[in-house]
Amino acid sequence: MPGGVEGTPYTYSAPTFATVGVASGAVIAANTARQCVVIINDSTSDIYLAVNAAAVLNRGILVRPGCVAQFGGEAGLPLTRDAINGIANVASRNVTIQEMT
Repeated sequence: MPGGVEGTPYTYSAPTFATVGVASGAVIAANTARQCVVIINDSTSDIYLAVNAAAVLNRGILVRPGCVAQFGGEAGLPLTRDAINGIANVASRNVTIQEMT
């Protein structure tokens, strides 16, 4: 992964995970220092993400099983420092998370 937005190295947070269920819930909290966040769907079900809003099934950012949603980090990728929420059509689906500041 390249360096931060201004060419400085990233500081990597400890890798973590969030459990996504059938109601919208937090995947990662807002962080004003965020330069990049990578969210990987580590489940066998589709997961939908929403930035700074409640997640809704079949709306927003679709992350298929085994796929990645990345915010920031590379030229052209949108960066959000807002909270990211998720929802799935099956209870207890996990996403893995790596945040860089």
